[in-house]
Amino acid sequence: MSLTLIPRVGQRDRLFGDFFEAMGTVPQARRQRAPWGFVPKLDIAESDDGYTVSAELPGVKLEDLEIVLEDNVLTLKGQKKNASEEAGETKGSRPSEIRSGYFERRVAFRVPIAEDEVKARYADGLLTISVPKPPEARPKVWTVPVETA
Repeated sequence: MSLTLIPRVGQRDRLFGDFFEAMGTVPQARRQRAPWGFVPKLDIAESDDGYTVSAELPGVKLEDLEIVLEDNVLTLKGQKKNASEEAGETKGSRPSEIRSGYFERRVAFRVPIAEDEVKARYADGLLTISVPKPPEARPKVWTVPVETA
């Protein structure tokens, strides 16, 4: 595949953060700002015509989502708010397993893409982005005639 999924910020920090958080040693106030908060999962598929990037964004509102394409790098960024943040509740610190916070994921394409033809669709918490290849980058297929002797 001729693209690169740019690593999440601080994967090592995420590993240790998840460990300490599971042990209950990370304060609630820090959890929401931590880089290991909500991180959308991505699937990337390549076909002859282009790429399809799918991102799971459950609970993310469309107005809290931004998609940017610059220099062959697709960037998804936004914020997932939990119910207590949206309601303005900040009383006490109860354990919460639902991830929330700011996120940013980037996918770098190493081949030319048709930037002006990129389309996105968001429904039921699933973002699907179609990234077509320009016609000159698509594989050409010819049928070779076979003669009989």
